[in-house]
Amino acid sequence: MKIRTTITMTVLVSLLVIIALIWNENLFATDPVTEDTPKIALLEASIKNLAAENEALAKENRQLENDLKRINGFREELSEDIRWYIKLSESPLTTKEAKEVVGHLTDDIIKAIKGFDPKLLARYIHPTKGVRFSASAMISRSDPVFTQKQVSDFVSEPQVYIWGIYSGSGDKMILSPKAYFTEVLYNRKFEESPVRFNEVYDDFRGNHYLVYPNSVVVEYFYEGTKEWGFVDTAVLRIVFQQHDDQNWYVVGIIYNDRG
Repeated sequence: MKIRTTITMTVLVSLLVIIALIWNENLFATDPVTEDTPKIALLEASIKNLAAENEALAKENRQLENDLKRINGFREELSEDIRWYIKLSESPLTTKEAKEVVGHLTDDIIKAIKGFDPKLLARYIHPTKGVRFSASAMISRSDPVFTQKQVSDFVSEPQVYIWGIYSGSGDKMILSPKAYFTEVLYNRKFEESPVRFNEVYDDFRGNHYLVYPNSVVVEYFYEGTKEWGFVDTAVLRIVFQQHDDQNWYVVGIIYNDRG
């Protein structure tokens, strides 16, 4: 009887210990399973994803801010370069001043070009730089340059030169000096055209002030004809630079048409 009682007490104590363990496990459980547990898990996962996306966006924003700073810095440098370019590409003389210093030379020069009088033209060519003939408003280093003596000899010069390219076809202009003057350089009635001093037609703006700094540009602008739909518009420009003797001489003769 005593042994049974002992066994019964042992079983009872064991049951009480098991019950206590189960109770304590439920009591200190941090994640009791409920019907809301899956929703909570999804919300926690969403929060983690949003936090990661927010961090990624913040990082991207910092990168964009750095890029913007660099772009602004580049824009400031570019603006400065543009201001420098514009300043460099302008003549230091006003229209009135330009006309005063070279206006008295233009009649003889245009007459020499129109009538192909190289000896007369040579008088006005720059003594050291010579003259460059450009068949486009965009002057190229490949454009031919001639000295005073070479220009003077044009009248009896049988040699042909490459003067540029035809704006319409792109073919090379391989002509003698006389052919270039009569067929290309003066194939419009420029003597009847408006004359501009340091003012140029926008469609043929060109790079003359960059190639010839501190120069004066005289432009003969042939507007073209309505009959041809103004496709025959053309300009003839004479570019002057000052020599050490303080006189102004021709350094460039430019022709450009719509081709």
